[in-house]
Amino acid sequence: MKGSQAIAHKYARALYHSIEKSKSEFYMEILDNLSFSMENEEFKDFMMDPAVPDDQKIEFLNETFELDEVLKKFLKILFEKKRFQMIQLVSDSFKSVVYQENSILQVRCISAKELTEDDLNKIRDVLERKFNKSVHIFVEKNEELLAGVKLFFDSQLVDLTVKGELEKLLSQMLEGVRS
Repeated sequence: MKGSQAIAHKYARALYHSIEKSKSEFYMEILDNLSFSMENEEFKDFMMDPAVPDDQKIEFLNETFELDEVLKKFLKILFEKKRFQMIQLVSDSFKSVVYQENSILQVRCISAKELTEDDLNKIRDVLERKFNKSVHIFVEKNEELLAGVKLFFDSQLVDLTVKGELEKLLSQMLEGVRS
């Protein structure tokens, strides 16, 4: 892990271990919303403004996102340690921690076209059987792919695109010629 990611991961683990596990989804949603909000320049400028007291920032966030006491304390620590700019990394790390602690496999699926629920269920079923874990699929559409999907999980890539299959076939043919 890189420096900032490692620090964000420590904060995410600390948050996870200080909450009721039944509220994990709630915390993921709030952190996602905070992360998304940081893409807004006005919001980001306000949150990063050293002239605005931390308590005022926390109060604003509480009114906007309806925070519980644990999140208020957590965000106060981020502000005090000058780490709030890392909220996007913390949010991503928190999801990873939740999924890891609950044996859920995160899968990033890049597809040439919109996938139906049936397509996603087939992919999910295969992965759940193979890894004996629950699977959560994040879908991205990339029209540059001709057809098929790429699956990313646990630092692995499974390329099931037309281009990927053609490259495998070419590689096998070249190996046959070299032998």
